[in-house]
Amino acid sequence: MPEIVAEKMDIETLHKINDSAVDISSPEAVEVLIRADQKVIWVNVNGVCVLRCCKIKNLVVKTT
Repeated sequence: MPEIVAEKMDIETLHKINDSAVDISSPEAVEVLIRADQKVIWVNVNGVCVLRCCKIKNLVVKTT
């Protein structure tokens, strides 16, 4: 899995994040795990990790 360091949001980082976006449609199962200290999250789709964010400074969880 490629690593993107997003300590600042400059145009280069924005392009890297945008270019790595994944759209997963109609998954059988999605699991979102948040470590107790809220510094790491994982998103698993059909049992496979498709996203890991670590060293999170400020985690906001919203539902719509």
